[in-house]
Amino acid sequence: MASFVYAVWSITNVASVHCAVRPELSPCTCEPIYADNYVELSCEKVDSFHKIVDALSNKFEPEVNISLKISHSQLEDLEMRSFMEMKLSLVKLRMQW
Repeated sequence: MASFVYAVWSITNVASVHCAVRPELSPCTCEPIYADNYVELSCEKVDSFHKIVDALSNKFEPEVNISLKISHSQLEDLEMRSFMEMKLSLVKLRMQW
């Protein structure tokens, strides 16, 4: 039983380290997904793609898999910047509203 508890603690601890209080991600938020090296980022009500790129650039190690959701945002400047500038390992991208 103790080894099971340790295994669960290890998985949740690794995932949460990547999202440990990151105020520099504003206007986005970070939620650990309880899988090894996987986090979900959510950016809502953002008025510029520049803000998202600047907030997320170089914030995570390359081995961290990122799921990014952008919703309820006006990204009229989307063509001026690139997702590649963020240097994230994006495995999932969702854009809504």
